Amino acid sequence: MDKAKLAPKDFPKDFSDIDLLKNRHYILSYPVRDEMIEADHFIELAGIAFKAMYPLNVFLKRALEE
Repeated sequence: MDKAKLAPKDFPKDFSDIDLLKNRHYILSYPVRDEMIEADHFIELAGIAFKAMYPLNVFLKRALEE
């Protein structure tokens, strides 16, 4: 697995979950039922899911910037 060598900026070296923050790849998932995909408002549902994931993406990007 591809991990950063250094601890992310602004986090103490003894942060209890520092190894999780060093990961360079994460996977987020959201269960999608067939009915959701077939719904007329699927694009809206997908947008809601992606908007919910966005803050984590921003946080991880900032944490890994070197």
